[in-house]
Amino acid sequence: AGAPGQEPGWLVRRMSSEDASAVISESALSGSDPRCLRALEIFVEIYGTESANLALKFLALGGVYIGGGIAPKILPLLRQGGFVRAFLDKGRMKSTLERIPIRVVLEPSAALIGAAYIALSML
Repeated sequence: AGAPGQEPGWLVRRMSSEDASAVISESALSGSDPRCLRALEIFVEIYGTESANLALKFLALGGVYIGGGIAPKILPLLRQGGFVRAFLDKGRMKSTLERIPIRVVLEPSAALIGAAYIALSML
């Protein structure tokens, strides 16, 4: 399902003058446009599916930690369940995936802190 018809003028203007991805996410989370919400829901499902693929490839039984700038910004939609449903939708591998904790890293400097820790340990 989707919202047929032309995009509203305000959305077209914002997307032409701002970062389109940010506008879509913001519009989706605020409920301003159903097309943006559906686009973000699809993204979240793909994000969950690919996270599960990587968890299985690396047998990440200690957990999947999602970092970067996107996940914290769309956390409300991640919490609605589409991500986890897609993550677990792996047939006979579901029981393995159910044992893997999923965490979103909220600390924006986590990568730098980790790199600094490793650098200090090498001294």
